[in-house]
Amino acid sequence: MDTVPISMLMFSINPAYDYHKGSFANGSVDERNRLYKRCEKEKIGISVMKPYAGGQLLDERQSVFRMALTPIQCLQYALDKPGVITVLPGAGSTEELKDVLGLLSATKQEKDYSSISAVTPEDAMGNYLRLSLYTTIPIDILVKRMVIYL
Repeated sequence: MDTVPISMLMFSINPAYDYHKGSFANGSVDERNRLYKRCEKEKIGISVMKPYAGGQLLDERQSVFRMALTPIQCLQYALDKPGVITVLPGAGSTEELKDVLGLLSATKQEKDYSSISAVTPEDAMGNYLRLSLYTTIPIDILVKRMVIYL
């Protein structure tokens, strides 16, 4: 961002990563918040990926918070961060798409994710997200100009 002008970042934002849990949880909470605020200030949009931490936040057995969050809570958490302009949860079924669209009609209580504030980072379990990506990019990309901060 300091050497090459950019207009958008794709970034993983969810409460598990902000608690520095998971293999993609790079940067401290303060560093991540500074990045979000800088993006907002410089009008650099953030497109959020992994709002459910690979589904772990939706399952109390896997969640670092020892409680399941709803898709709506996870989406709202990401949308509340400075600079965020879109969240891409990756719906894999019609039911999951309905869960995502439920945000549009959700009540304030349904969007409330404050229950995670009762869990300190030290109390959060050390679950890690394992992700394998296999993809072919059909165009040439000047890699030094592509910024990915996970």
